[in-house]
Order: sequence, then structure tokens, then C-alpha cells
Amino acid sequence: MHTETCWFIIVLLLIVFLSGVEQPLRLRNWLTDAQRYAAYTSLHAKSTRGKLPKTATKEVAAFFHTHIRVIQKIWKTAREQIALGLEVDVSNKKTGRCGRKPAEIDVSRITAIPLNRRSTLRSLAKSLDVGISTLHRKFKLGLLRRHSNTLKPHLKESNKRERLQFCISMLDQTSLGDAEPRFIDMQNILHMDEKWYYMTKKARKYYLLPEEDEPERTIQNKNNIGKVMLLTVVGRPRRNAQGIVTFSGKIGVWAFVKEVPAARRSKKRERGTLETKSVIVNREVMR
Repeated sequence: MHTETCWFIIVLLLIVFLSGVEQPLRLRNWLTDAQRYAAYTSLHAKSTRGKLPKTATKEVAAFFHTHIRVIQKIWKTAREQIALGLEVDVSNKKTGRCGRKPAEIDVSRITAIPLNRRSTLRSLAKSLDVGISTLHRKFKLGLLRRHSNTLKPHLKESNKRERLQFCISMLDQTSLGDAEPRFIDMQNILHMDEKWYYMTKKARKYYLLPEEDEPERTIQNKNNIGKVMLLTVVGRPRRNAQGIVTFSGKIGVWAFVKEVPAARRSKKRERGTLETKSVIVNREVMR
């Protein structure tokens, strides 16, 4: 028991003694590429006919706060490249050689997967039986590309002939005998088109003052919002010789609506109040 107590006291004193001694700082044993090139330049400036003074590597290592072996390896690598007639390259060789290795994916398998299962990375990763993050990294590397596909109109032969006939009809008849016929200037042609618009939206943004009340918008069924058709007529703008617009080309916009008196009284309006309602647009209404 006495011997074990003595050993315990000795170990305790040794720990206290070592804790009071300042431990040397661990030097960093790696440098960036710019620092490695700077270290080589410093060594080259100190060298004479390819030989370094005894304290050169120690001084450079102390300046860059790194181990002397790192500086010696940089100088050795540079001297070997010069002996072989190569360009000096003392950059770090860690890039691409350290860290977790990327997962290998046979991208040629993607072509065998149906297109409807390749619309998102998640579904494509599930079809390939790989992680979505792994597939996303391949996408960032350029092994995959994103494509936006839109529907194209399928033109029949009759549609193509009609389009061609329309293009021919727009030629200037007075220039048909020329080598390069011209199209008419379309100054006296108006373009008409109609389009459905919803009377309101489910969600809208407003900018209010802090003390303002929030507006309340109500509708009987938010999934059945009323629509109105608008007819728009525009032409080609005209300018005079000075470039001033004499005709903007805007003819007008008309809504297919009608005002009907309310048949019944409600809490929102009295009977007979005029209400705006949309009109079902057909050929007769359009004419």
C-alpha cells in the first residue's frame, strides 16, 4: 500500500510539472499554392548555382510558419523538374487525391429509362437506384443537362397549305415582277383577338399602411371564379417624318358583359340593382 501511494504521488507531481511547461505550438504542415510558389521563389533567390545556404530552408520555414521538411520537399521537387527540363510546378497535389471518392454511375443507363420517369432528379435517382445527392453532383459536373420541353402544334398538310397561301397573299402585287418581291406594309390591317380572363384571383398582394385595415374579398366558391371575355383590336403604329407617333395602333378593348337588374333582394344589394354579368360568346354575339 505504501509503494502504490508513492507511485501515485510521483505521477501526480509529474502531471503538475508538465502542465506548467509551455508546449511547443504544432506547426502547420501544408501551404496554399500561392504560398508554395512564394516559398520556391524565396529559395531560388537565396540559392547560388542551384545550391542553398545551410540556414535557407530553416529561415523560409520559420517565415511561413511550417515544418522545414515541407520547404525542403518544395525545393527538391523544383530541382527535379528543372533537371528534366520541365516547367516548375510546386502546387499542392492534394486536389483530386484526398477526401471521399465520388460514386460511380453508369450514365448510359439513363437512355433506357422512360422519359416520364426522368422529369425530376428524385424519380430519376430512384430509377437508377442511387442517392439524389449523388445524382445532383453529377448534374453539377455537367454529366446531365436540364431540358425544358414544350408542346408543338401538329400541322396537317391542309394547315401547311393554308399558312403558305396566307404568306403569298401578303405579297405586294406591284412587286411580283421584281427579283425580290416585297410584302405589304400592313398599315391598313387590324388584328383582332379574344381571350378569357378571370375576374379576380385567389390570392393577391396589397401594400398597406400599418394602421390600415386588411381588405376582405369574398366569393361564393373560390374554385369557380367568374370569367369574362375581352375583344382587343390593334393595328400598326404610325410615325411621321420626324419620328413622332401619330397613331399608337390601339383601337380598343371591349368586354363581353351585360348589365342585368337583380331579380331578388339580398343583404348586399336591393332588388333591381344593375349587376354586371358575363355573356356566353358565340358566332352571333361575336358578329
